[in-house]
Amino acid sequence: MTILTQAETDAEFQKVAPVSQVTAGTEPFPYLLLSADDFERLACGLLQVSAPPGQTKDWERASLMIRGADAGRDVVLLRQEEVISVVQCKRLEQAMALPAVFRELAKLVLYPGINPSLPKITPGIRYVLVVAREPAGTVIDFFDRPKDLLPEKVGLIAAAVDEVLETYKSLAATPAQAEEAKAHVISVLPTLEYSLIRPHELDTWLHVQPQVSSLFFRQRLVTDNTLLGQSTAEILAEVRKVLAQTAGVGLLTDEDLKIIKERIEQTPPSHRANFGFAATFGYPREMFSGDAGLKARVGRLAVLLQEMNGDYSDWLFARGNTFADDICESPEGMYSHPYARQVPRAFFGYVLRDLLQEKLSGDVMGQIIAKLSGQGRYPDDEARLAAVRQELLAQGQRYVVGDFSQLAGAPELVALKRQVIQGLMQGLSSDQQLEQALDVGIAAMKPKLFGGASSLRQLCAYKPSIFIMGVDAIDQPAVVKLMAETVRGLESLKTAAKA
Repeated sequence: MTILTQAETDAEFQKVAPVSQVTAGTEPFPYLLLSADDFERLACGLLQVSAPPGQTKDWERASLMIRGADAGRDVVLLRQEEVISVVQCKRLEQAMALPAVFRELAKLVLYPGINPSLPKITPGIRYVLVVAREPAGTVIDFFDRPKDLLPEKVGLIAAAVDEVLETYKSLAATPAQAEEAKAHVISVLPTLEYSLIRPHELDTWLHVQPQVSSLFFRQRLVTDNTLLGQSTAEILAEVRKVLAQTAGVGLLTDEDLKIIKERIEQTPPSHRANFGFAATFGYPREMFSGDAGLKARVGRLAVLLQEMNGDYSDWLFARGNTFADDICESPEGMYSHPYARQVPRAFFGYVLRDLLQEKLSGDVMGQIIAKLSGQGRYPDDEARLAAVRQELLAQGQRYVVGDFSQLAGAPELVALKRQVIQGLMQGLSSDQQLEQALDVGIAAMKPKLFGGASSLRQLCAYKPSIFIMGVDAIDQPAVVKLMAETVRGLESLKTAAKA
């Protein structure tokens, strides 16, 4: 079998030659400075711990293939030891073009025919292409809508098969065999699923998996001394104002802050560590020395933070959907056309996207994410509502003329989507009727939409933090008091919800 075992794959990461002096946070990772082998290891390392942001991990194990035997596959994803995805990693100096993608796909399909040890390509298997450099626009377009474009690219696929047969001696074929090979590849490709991971998506992924990024890139933090000096001066000025206003008054009055302050003040520098997104007190620094200790222990903190922030995001979006449903069931919502009743969920989605980007990422990281994703923050709710209107109007105009080409999924799913859309579009047969339905609905629901946005901002008003003290903190009377107050507060919320 050409798939490495888990132990063999883990051993591969000991061979990584990390790139040094990478500026942390503000610049894309320099993937082209990695060797081709390390770029494959990077993709495998990420796939071992999670799926790309926004996707679901449906595999149990990611494994490298034996070097030189990949035949169009560098990493495989397995579930119950069955291959469900093949991953190809391309570290190319030039942008990868669509003919090159089809050549790789031809190798993927044809090589199992001459090498039985390779995983067979069966319907439903996902082909994942990971690129170190932004590919050609035709490649991006193909991975966005492969089912639509494959029938149009039959000639290009056939040419790719011919080139592969001519290039690789092990695949040499007679004219008749070449025709069979082309027909086979053309018939198999529509049965596969496709996914493209571009450099900016790798950047975002690595930012949430620091235990992987630190293995491949030695990062340094660069500070602008001019900005730092200005910020320090501003902070000192504010501190002086506070001291002047509170002369003779104890500054620390919050009970939670007192407890935290005592813990910190009792801890010497030898038992403190700050990792930017988290700080530890009481654990000796020696625990974090060396790559293995740092990766294992800081990685756990990163996972905890990621999971809590994920729960926070899911809870807020569920609350936003509840607000949206309440508006749709209100007199204003019932007065609106069914197509316009899509507005609340879309609007609250934009509101929460901007709020969470601000509260969870901060200004600098938020700007980086906006730049990478091409989705900047809207200045106000009027702009968000206008964006939702424009988006729904553009979709509706396609539906009015019977254009459903952008609906994705299996044929059964597309048919169900069309049925739902037809219900939403009932009575709308022109752009003018569509625009009027949207404008009337938006005008009717707007006060409740803006009220709901204000409520969501109150829920998401503060940047979240976690301070874990350990179970021994329960020995302190002040902590027990605060726990009791928290329980009473939660019980009152429960009672209010039932009422």
